[in-house]
Parts: sequence; C-alpha cells; structure tokens
Amino acid sequence: MSNHCVGGGAAGVDDLTDDLVAEILLRLRPSEPACLVRASAVCKPWRRLLTDQAFLRRYRDFHGAPPLLGFLHNVAGTTTTASSPPTTSDYLNLTLTPNCDVDRKPAALVGDALHFALAEGSGIIKYNMGECSLSRIHPPVVYKGGIVVMAMGGNLLGLGGIEGSILSMWSSDVSLDGGVRWEKNRVIKLESLLPSIDCVEAVACELAQPAPIGFVDGADIVFVRTDAGIFMIELKSMCVRKVCKRGYFKAVFPYTSFCTPGVHLQQNRVQFSRKRLLELREGDVATGMQSNGKSHKGGQP
Repeated sequence: MSNHCVGGGAAGVDDLTDDLVAEILLRLRPSEPACLVRASAVCKPWRRLLTDQAFLRRYRDFHGAPPLLGFLHNVAGTTTTASSPPTTSDYLNLTLTPNCDVDRKPAALVGDALHFALAEGSGIIKYNMGECSLSRIHPPVVYKGGIVVMAMGGNLLGLGGIEGSILSMWSSDVSLDGGVRWEKNRVIKLESLLPSIDCVEAVACELAQPAPIGFVDGADIVFVRTDAGIFMIELKSMCVRKVCKRGYFKAVFPYTSFCTPGVHLQQNRVQFSRKRLLELREGDVATGMQSNGKSHKGGQP
C-alpha cells in the first residue's frame, strides 16, 4: 500500500504547482483510503485540496464507481460483524442480545460513520469508517414498531419512532465524555393525519400499528406503515399523501429525481413537426407529379 502513497515529509512540496499537486492526488487509489489520509497530513494546502468539493467531484468522476470498503451482516442472530474487502482479513464483531439483528432499513451517513437501526427499535449500530470501529447506541425510547435513522443538519444523528399514535423526532449529540445525549425535537399526532385503525384480531392489530419504515434525507419526509397503506408525511408542510395500498411492509427504500415533463412534450412536438413536414413533402411530390403529367399531356400533338 505504501508504494502508492505520497511521501511522508513536506520537503519539496512548495516546489510543486497547485495544478500538478491536484493531478497527482487525483490519481490516488480510492481502494486505499489510507493514502488519502496520509496525503492530507502532509500540509494544510493539501488538506484543503483533498476536502474541496470541486476536487471531490473530479475525484469521483475520474475513478468512476466507488470501491467496496466492507460490508455489515448478522451472524447467528447475536453478533453483528463488519468486514473489510478481500485486499485484508479484518473483522469487527459486536455481540448483541438475541433477536437484535440489523433492521432492513436504509442507513444514515453522519460524518465518517454509518448508522443502522436494529430490529424492534432496540438500538443503533454505528460503524465509524475513519476509526474502523463498531459500537452500539442506545435509543432514547425503545419503539416496538421499529425506528428510522436519518442525517440531520449540524452533523447530527436523527431518529424517528412511533408510540401509539404519536410520531416523535429526536436528534443526538455526542458529549465530551463520549456519551450520546438525545433531544426530542418534535411531536406529531397522527390521529388527525392518518386513517383510524379498526382491528379485530390481535395479530392483525399488531401489524396494523403505525410504524416508520423509511426516510428521505434532505427532504424531511417520513414513510409510515398503517393497515390502510403506506403514507408519506412531509414534516415541513405536514402534507400527507398515500403512496401505496394496504399490506405489510417492513421497509421502503426511497429514491429521488427531478421530473421534467416538458422534455417529453418537446419530443412529441418535434415528432409531430417531422411527421407533418414529411406529409407536406409527400404532398408536394404528388402535386408535382400531377402537374408534370398534365404538362406532358398538353404538349402532345
């Protein structure tokens, strides 16, 4: 790995132009992140360059798809393991209580750490990619219906959980002693937003209880499962929209994009214009042939 890394000292750094340094750092392999860390420690200008958004965009475009750095999985229902690629054999094990598997919901990237919700709202798994460490964060409340984790402003970790008909939104901050301090930011009563629940069987009633199953980072949108279907709640405007019919859904993985219907309208107009032009040309040809025929007949003796 060291063969691909930048030299450890700062000697001769001033002799390199900014453009040349950028071209050199651009070619550091993303599969060897230690090289980027060492390069950022050479001097402050290099660190500023490596953290510049324009350089990071060029870096992603230059190398294409990001490399696999590792994966997270459950082992025998009691151990969560984070492992690195086959380029190493490092494994990080975290022993959990039974039935505390990693939930099948989207993860949240906050700072240098990925956060995964545990099943039945029993906690959050934190994988710090910079320190290569695995730890567990206890939630403020154990929500039996599960939780969703999200990235919030100010580099904070957010959490959403439902108890009864109350949706609570939390944010956390790490204190000086390393502990996690939770703060309830918002309480939303779902009774006036979602259809009422009317269950007869106990099992059906358990599955019908509202539960958060997805979140859209940056848009403040929570997906809630009920016996009436899946509902999307926009936290800023408090608009509610049903996005799926009834059914038991464990999680949703939302994706976002911009919708530009004007492009399709423009394409239709272009196709119509081409078709009309072709018809006009065919009409001109037919008219011309008729004119030539009449002229030819009129010229006969």
